[in-house]
Amino acid sequence: MASIDSLRIELYSYDYAIRSGLPSGGLLISGWSKIPDPGSYPKAHDNLTYFMLSHNSGPEDITADWTVVNVVSQGGVTASGQPAYFTSNLMMWGCGMRLGSGTYINDYCLNHDVAPTEAEFYGWVWNAMQIIPGASQFTMRHWIKFGRDGTPYKATADNVISVATMRSDLISNGRSSGEVNAWTPADHASELIIGYDADYTDYDLTHHKIDQLSTEPSIGDLNTIALATAEGDSSAWAHWRFNWAGSSANLVDISGNSRTLSSSDTFAQGDSFDEGSAGGLAIPVIMSHRRMQGVS
Repeated sequence: MASIDSLRIELYSYDYAIRSGLPSGGLLISGWSKIPDPGSYPKAHDNLTYFMLSHNSGPEDITADWTVVNVVSQGGVTASGQPAYFTSNLMMWGCGMRLGSGTYINDYCLNHDVAPTEAEFYGWVWNAMQIIPGASQFTMRHWIKFGRDGTPYKATADNVISVATMRSDLISNGRSSGEVNAWTPADHASELIIGYDADYTDYDLTHHKIDQLSTEPSIGDLNTIALATAEGDSSAWAHWRFNWAGSSANLVDISGNSRTLSSSDTFAQGDSFDEGSAGGLAIPVIMSHRRMQGVS
């Protein structure tokens, strides 16, 4: 395997990459993340705002816009031999966007697992979220996978959330009934943000993809998607290598579809990653984050 350098989003730097003009229907968003191992106990933990998938009317429309966010939380290790807890889940905002005037709705698809080993906990972890939006309900699924040889773990259950339930939660969380009743979420996403902020340390990320999927993928399908190659996945809607190339971030689409990411932020050079060819793995990029609920 060839070794490449990842991108790094440093603590509180709010670096991110963005892609608009997304396809309609169900989308599977995936990528690899890694928290650097600090080496001494107690080891650092972090919360990462990983993916933000939104309908963005541009300018914001509180009657149609929404955001689903994948948050990764790594609990750290207090002493040798102690468990390392890895939690990842989805959160949703409505009556606007997460980075706009939207209101938090609820958490979904909690995926909480004890990493098999401490080394795997501080190694590469694959996250995938599937969002199938609709005007009457949203379907959400979520998986994590520890390392190249790991098996994708699915969150305990699918979440099929009716818009009626979302509206009730929005009112419970302080939005006016008039605004909530006027909100009908758009039935497609239009914008993806990769990375945003992290609480306590840097984060490395790499090989991010969008696949058009409106049915549940099999474990075999997920492993094929996760084990991305240096050559790029031509079956994906977009596949970004997300690595450090020379002296800058490489955000080019390597699927052959020419859907490059844009970013106004300055990424740093991250840790190296062993990338395969034909059936190989991925690389990294890092990000920063605060706990999201209630943060506008």
